[in-house]
Amino acid sequence: LLGNPHSGGLAARGAADAEGHARAALLARLGVRDAARMAEWEVVWTSGATAALRLAAEALPWRAACGAAAFVHSRSNHTSALGMREYALAEGAEAVCVDIDAAEGAAPREVGAFRRALDRPPTAGAEGKGESLAVFVLPAECNFSGTRYTPEAAAAGKAYAAARVKGCERAFCVVDAARAAGSGAFDLGAWHAADMVAVSLYKMVGYPTALGALLVRRHTAAAVLRTGFFGGGTIDAAAVDADVVVRRGDARASGDAGDGGGAAPTLCAPRLEHGTPPFAEIACVAPVLATLEGWGTRGDAHARAVAAHAAASLAAMVHANGAPVCVLHGSPAALAADPAGPHAAAQALFGGERNERQGATVAFSVLSASGEHTGHWDVWRAAEACGIVLRAGCFCNPGACQEAIGAPSSLIVERGRAGLNPCADTGGGLVDGQPTGAVRLSFCHMSTFEDADAAIECIRGVFCEGAGTAADAKAASFPASRRATAPSPRAPAPSALVQSDEGADCEETGCNGAAAMGLTISSLFVYPVKSLCGMNVRAWSVDARGLRFDREWALVHDATGRVLSLRDHPRLAAISAAVEVPADETTECCVLVLSHDLRGKREDFRIPFWADPDQAHARPLERAGARGDAVGEQCAQRESLPPPDDLAEWLMDATGVPCSLVRFGFDSTERAGSRAPSAGVAASFREEVIRRKRAAGANGTSAPSARRDALDELALHSPVIMAGTPKPASQRAFTNEAQLLVVTESSVAVLNGLIKAAGGGDGERPMDALDFRPNVVVGARDARGRSVPAWTEETWSAAWLGARVHARVVGECTRCSAVRVDRATRGTLRAARGGALAALARRRRGRGATFG
Repeated sequence: LLGNPHSGGLAARGAADAEGHARAALLARLGVRDAARMAEWEVVWTSGATAALRLAAEALPWRAACGAAAFVHSRSNHTSALGMREYALAEGAEAVCVDIDAAEGAAPREVGAFRRALDRPPTAGAEGKGESLAVFVLPAECNFSGTRYTPEAAAAGKAYAAARVKGCERAFCVVDAARAAGSGAFDLGAWHAADMVAVSLYKMVGYPTALGALLVRRHTAAAVLRTGFFGGGTIDAAAVDADVVVRRGDARASGDAGDGGGAAPTLCAPRLEHGTPPFAEIACVAPVLATLEGWGTRGDAHARAVAAHAAASLAAMVHANGAPVCVLHGSPAALAADPAGPHAAAQALFGGERNERQGATVAFSVLSASGEHTGHWDVWRAAEACGIVLRAGCFCNPGACQEAIGAPSSLIVERGRAGLNPCADTGGGLVDGQPTGAVRLSFCHMSTFEDADAAIECIRGVFCEGAGTAADAKAASFPASRRATAPSPRAPAPSALVQSDEGADCEETGCNGAAAMGLTISSLFVYPVKSLCGMNVRAWSVDARGLRFDREWALVHDATGRVLSLRDHPRLAAISAAVEVPADETTECCVLVLSHDLRGKREDFRIPFWADPDQAHARPLERAGARGDAVGEQCAQRESLPPPDDLAEWLMDATGVPCSLVRFGFDSTERAGSRAPSAGVAASFREEVIRRKRAAGANGTSAPSARRDALDELALHSPVIMAGTPKPASQRAFTNEAQLLVVTESSVAVLNGLIKAAGGGDGERPMDALDFRPNVVVGARDARGRSVPAWTEETWSAAWLGARVHARVVGECTRCSAVRVDRATRGTLRAARGGALAALARRRRGRGATFG
């Protein structure tokens, strides 16, 4: 039984005992096992390594230093460690960035130093005098490249920081061990210069995910750490009518003067752990860490051996012209240039007595045969298609990333102010052809050599020009310009005449017959609700937005505000959406019909709506009994409508998540997809309806028809939340990239051949055009019966749909894991269908998995 350790009784004692076991288990994992050495350290529980570093920065006595302070940090620090400097700069301290030798302990080399201009002079502490302060922060292991630093490097950096402050009285070393602590090779007892160490439990063993710790050396840092805030459990007493606070853990209370001095060291954990500690999570620490005890340092040796194999293989990989495919960052970068060869260099770097030099991390970038960089997000997408999980971006390490890509600080800042975050998928990871980040493979004691080989073969198969795999031999039959790069937007490309099989020929329509191809539309699809199944139509209206009503609605998660996608919610493949339009088109009222048959029988939900965006107010209608009614009559009904909660209940039942239906293009203060729908949206909708009705009466305008008046009143109870601000007619509603998506049957057939050639797709139905959710499917034969070449759509610059609709091609469609969802099995996620993404990525040579 566990309870709040700040209270009393059996439950509190149980939590306190569990905390003691957790503390001992954590220190033992870090190499501190005997009682005497354990007594040197306090464990302050936090929500993670970031919270631990923030606590250290907040609790250090910057203000007491009265400006005579220096914050020195390694270039390769994590963003959270770099963020500590804000507390120092705010109190007038100097910030210094340095390069340090990973292994030797030589004096750091200054990269840059600055102070922040303050709007006030530095203030002294409570004692009225300044006490100089120097702080040095470094990672035990760089989370970007895996480079490991030694205790000697920490001692040298601490001495360097102290030398920056004249007459320095106090110097502290903060070590970020979030990455290193999980290896099993980090020995806290060897880091004599360390005064504070930050760790994260989830980075050590994966659980708990919201627990970390700041380890504080009792005889150095514990006595000086103070925070201004105090919370529950951190004080022994506080006066409400006077400025008196007695913090817990102090050696002596403020009134115990002259008792001979405090021989015992000051305890800081009780006064720094604000509020009730996460005692349930803390109780998990000891049993979870026990699962690693059998590994010792063998787990780290194994992980580093796998990383060495991956690094050497990537360094040795070349294109057909001999150019390297990968460039490695950090210490592994020496592998490619070592005269003994990459594998011998990997053995020297990752193995032997100097095992402190490199962790089980391989950071790299991918190059084309011409030496141009491939965007790290293109590499990430190719890896995802191959079923490989890696990380792309700067990995929250701006300094190491900046050094790796060779970008000056001014350029990094310029990109950041332009919203180009390397850890966000913008431009594939390139700006003006230059990289903004890199790719990282991380290994642990559970990784296998087969895992590394899978990643290596993915990189080789997709990015190595001249790799010679079975899939590449098949892809070699395509023009090299289409295999290696996307079609150049400057290159002349023919228009495509896409018409129905009963449409007129090219010459009859006068559509530039000299350049056009007379193709036919074999299927036409409209998807009224994003990510739901759509409807196959024979003919459909087209306007500047594309096919009428196409992706005009979306489902939005009530908790997160995100639009539900088929990629994240495969169950959406079992739900269909259709629009019923009056046959005579004499009324503006249509019906959106949502359907599913998850229980073996079809269940519908019918929602009448105004087709005109200026009048459209989506409304619920009863699920059963209304299907045979005329659409106009349905819109006029009021009594048969279900309560507003019925739609939410139906959607929850169908999707399995709480969500709301939103329609694009309405006047509202909130946008779908960026913020969660709220009652405020519906309220503003109701107020607008009432305002318009009152304005119509005040202006003496004609009264609306009984049908329209009923709909206006129904709007006051509509559960359908309208989203977005008024948009021009050319906007794309909820489509991702363009209004129309076109695929060809010929390309689908060849893609299935590529999947089969690569050994995929066994036991599953072949891919078909509908798996890619197209609007227009071009037949395998043109209007004259001739075969349509595969991938011909990639050469288009424009297309005519029939005689009057002209569309400009804006680019190829980037594919994601949504193609793995098998709609034929009601949303089953087929792992083997990832072969489609892998085949597309290999064919495009790292330019992204595109199709259509």
